[in-house]
Amino acid sequence: MSEPWWAFDGAGSRERLAESFLNEGQFLLVALRSDGTFAFANDAVRQILGHEPSYLVGRNVVDLLHPDDVERAILQLTSAEGSSVLTGITRFRVRHRDGSWQPIELFGAPVSDGVEQYIGIYGRSGIHQVVVEDILSLLLRGHPRDQVLSPVCDVIQWHGAGSHLAISWEDDDGFHQVSTGIGDELGGGDGRAGTPWERCRLAPQPSGIQGDCSGLPEDLADAASKAGVSMYWIEPIAWSNRHRPALVTVWSVGGSRVPTLHSYGMGVARDMVELILRWTEQVAEMATAARVDSLTGLANRRAFFVALSEIDGGGAVLYCDLDHFKPVNDTYGHGAGDQLLQEVATRIEGCARAGDLVARLGGDEFAVICAGSA
Repeated sequence: MSEPWWAFDGAGSRERLAESFLNEGQFLLVALRSDGTFAFANDAVRQILGHEPSYLVGRNVVDLLHPDDVERAILQLTSAEGSSVLTGITRFRVRHRDGSWQPIELFGAPVSDGVEQYIGIYGRSGIHQVVVEDILSLLLRGHPRDQVLSPVCDVIQWHGAGSHLAISWEDDDGFHQVSTGIGDELGGGDGRAGTPWERCRLAPQPSGIQGDCSGLPEDLADAASKAGVSMYWIEPIAWSNRHRPALVTVWSVGGSRVPTLHSYGMGVARDMVELILRWTEQVAEMATAARVDSLTGLANRRAFFVALSEIDGGGAVLYCDLDHFKPVNDTYGHGAGDQLLQEVATRIEGCARAGDLVARLGGDEFAVICAGSA
């Protein structure tokens, strides 16, 4: 028998090594006939799609594809037939055993078993790329922070692994959390004191925390048990000078499935969460700056005229400026002038009603919109 073209100098079997490469990795390997039926599928099918390899063999690839992807797949299969070079990486939505559509990145090459020619397909999960695209779209469209963060949960391959992901953060409105289905108490989104999540937020030098249910209060351990998880990994994310770190928590079922198996996903999630929180905070600050006078904190000229154009039902506008304001600046300096303007703003606000809009139009000019006044 002729020697294989690949070299190996290990102590074991070359054939066993080849089989291990083929079946024990996380790369999907299938062979398709020209009519689109599966002739071979490796064990990664079980992890990526939830099916036994034998389930695929004999079936047509079209039966597993999202209906909107079928025409493109047929076109690519047709163009690949008889060609020595296939097109580059592409992505299809493939049906998982649980009925969900899994994005799979694929590329191919012609292969042969010595008798028959096949199209060899090499695939991997494309969820990370899908998540990035979703996040960019949501950010650019100005969606709320929780909606933008939700897709990040899918960078952890939690489907079928018994794992869960939670992202929690604190802002001016309090504590918030998005997750793959666990309660706020298991991700730090409830702001509760005396938990690993609080310790992680308050640590002088934030660092990750790992543990299991044995170190948790009884009610939290019970909640974890009901969720089917037992080991956690918490990582803090510094994102704002005004707010404490956000937290990414990965829960696993324990045993051989420890949370650190998701190290790559955790790293991706950390970067994405920091990007989203920093982006949304800066967008909010810019939006505030566009309508607020930085010196007095009142509505600025732009916000005043926008509010004035939106009045429906009548009202009144009160206007005032300060007499002899320029000599204050000339005599006592602009710092004193700024203090005077701030004091005037405070007094006008103190006289206005709750629904009135008090604005600084510029310089020493102030106005109040009293909507609905007689």
